[in-house]
Amino acid sequence: MAIAFDAFSNPANITGTSQTFSHTCTGSNLVLFISMWSAYSTTSATYNGVSATQIGSSFDYGGGYLSLFYVINPATGANNVVVTQGTSGQINGMASSYTGAAQSSLIDGNTTNSADAASLTTSITTVADNCWGILIARNNGSGVTNAGTGTTKRGGTDGVYQLFDSNAPKTPAGSLSLVADRTGGGGATTNTIMATFKTFVAVTSIPDARVFFM
Repeated sequence: MAIAFDAFSNPANITGTSQTFSHTCTGSNLVLFISMWSAYSTTSATYNGVSATQIGSSFDYGGGYLSLFYVINPATGANNVVVTQGTSGQINGMASSYTGAAQSSLIDGNTTNSADAASLTTSITTVADNCWGILIARNNGSGVTNAGTGTTKRGGTDGVYQLFDSNAPKTPAGSLSLVADRTGGGGATTNTIMATFKTFVAVTSIPDARVFFM
């Protein structure tokens, strides 16, 4: 079963210790990625009350933190995403769901990257065949709104915080790159978190091949 994009949700920035917004998951063998930018370090993310697993976090040189989480087999239908930080400040969550994803040992690899560059490439060498890549990127000074080669933008906020994916499997396994292009001038650092995730593989039953002799 191949991975496919399901849905994307992104509310506006708010100020507080938590943000709640709705996301609708549809389909089977689902995974939901929850990302957030927060003024202070992230404490948690949930979907439909289920705690998300954190993949990674990164200090944002524009001020604040980027974080990426996931929930395997999220409930279908419209349910609330809640992202929380330890101290009141600006906070902004995003959610992106996919069908056809592995339902165990989902994450194939993850990394962070940062540079003052007009086009920032972040790469992971995949181990499993047919992985997809997902990337969050933020540049508060110059803005990040464009997707580079081999990269699809799903959405974002205020032109500075965006979510991208590969929109295709990496086959055979090898180096998978996602590219976030800056829209403004120089002098500001783009920060990214990237993960690669595996496709669902059905378990095929093996006939009983035992031979009995009389």
